[in-house]
Amino acid sequence: MEWWDYLIIAIVIAVVLTICVTIAVAYHRSEKAYNSKVAFSRMSSMVTKKNGFLSEKEYAFFKVLNGVSSSLGYVAFPKVCVGSLVNCRTEKKSKHETLHSIVDFCLFSSNDFSPVLVIDIFDNTLGDQSLLAEMDKFIVRAVRYSGIPILKINYNDAMEADSLRKAIIDEIAIFEKNILFKEKEDGSKKETKHK
Repeated sequence: MEWWDYLIIAIVIAVVLTICVTIAVAYHRSEKAYNSKVAFSRMSSMVTKKNGFLSEKEYAFFKVLNGVSSSLGYVAFPKVCVGSLVNCRTEKKSKHETLHSIVDFCLFSSNDFSPVLVIDIFDNTLGDQSLLAEMDKFIVRAVRYSGIPILKINYNDAMEADSLRKAIIDEIAIFEKNILFKEKEDGSKKETKHK
């Protein structure tokens, strides 16, 4: 056999391999597309729209909160993920998973949309799932340590706009006063160490 015979055999093998690979890739793509289509068609029977994003009590409270918050220069949002409110760096994976917890309501500054206050409503019923009962202490500490106060308020007390406004203003003021006091205390400790 001459060298060109080997060249022809190599070209034929390359062409056959190319055809086989092309067919395999096309088959894989069509199978993947079919599986995706089947999964999507099954999804329509498993996924439905949730009616009532908020319960009746939550919606009634949200209407009051919305009026109060806009008069104070805040924007109210229901059901906010804690992970959207705080940044948390930790080695423990489980702590990151707890950041998927949802708070009842959150007030944001209308200027820069930074979180200002987390609001947890409860109604003292047996089935009530309030933020502090539902979430672990890590989340509560993470929210507070990040600089966001948590206002836990009874549903009945929160339905009057004036009492809700006062509770919001008081909680933010107390929280800011405690932060300023802590900063002042830390500053005096540093001055004492430097002397």
